[in-house]
Amino acid sequence: MKQAIALLFALAACNPDDGKPTESIVYLGSDGGEGGATNQPLGAACAASAECDSGVCQAGGSQSWCTLHCHSNADCVSPLMGCNAKGVCSHP
Repeated sequence: MKQAIALLFALAACNPDDGKPTESIVYLGSDGGEGGATNQPLGAACAASAECDSGVCQAGGSQSWCTLHCHSNADCVSPLMGCNAKGVCSHP
């Protein structure tokens, strides 16, 4: 019985990892530094993530754009809009 109680306390003390980073996200380009190969700015049209300064090209509907990964609206900077359900900043 004491072991069961000790196990319950140990499990209650655990903080489950939700898989989200605890630090700011830093995007690295193909050269290992910040910025992608062709350095398209946020919101620009793209065909592949390597074209974007952020390293993230999001396909949506009839267009694709350079964007950022996000966890909340606060992660999205102008000209991008709020964080959508896919975890990327929406196109303006």
